[in-house]
Amino acid sequence: MALIVEYHVNADMYKVANDATIDGGMLLELDEENGETVVKPAAGGARGQAIIGVAGDSSREANARNNAYSDEVLLGAGNNTMFTQSRVSDFFNETLASDKVTVYHGGGKFWISDDLCDASGDLGVNQSLTSDSGGKWARLDNDIDADSVAICVSATKGYDSGVPGTDLPIGSMTLGDFFGVVLRI
Repeated sequence: MALIVEYHVNADMYKVANDATIDGGMLLELDEENGETVVKPAAGGARGQAIIGVAGDSSREANARNNAYSDEVLLGAGNNTMFTQSRVSDFFNETLASDKVTVYHGGGKFWISDDLCDASGDLGVNQSLTSDSGGKWARLDNDIDADSVAICVSATKGYDSGVPGTDLPIGSMTLGDFFGVVLRI
């Protein structure tokens, strides 16, 4: 799971809840009891607060694969394997050092990994988006819905890494499948 920031208007930092499992690109809200950042459930969910923005960091348990850039690699001559990590000391928990998560809001254009949307294959340009029950992206059938937080500006496609290869027709490798959104919150 991954988030690629093309541009953003505001990037805030909020305290992350101790038990929160957050992936970069998920939709977040504030827990009204203590003001900590938690994953946003669907409209009418248990908490039902307003979406405050898009997570820019991941908060996961140690040794969990959680982004499109990680891969399982073989260690030494034995059969030991582990997933690669962007920050070795944090073990995939980018909120570990500060106890805070980056939250993008106020607008911006982002590329979201398609595994963060239940209906990524059904997304089309100008489709309004909101949160599903687990903080992932969901399609709205009514474009005027008050729960809309973003507009899909690109259907799911391979995101060009710029590394020569044969995954994409332009002759480069893909980082995986992503869809583009413009934030409305």
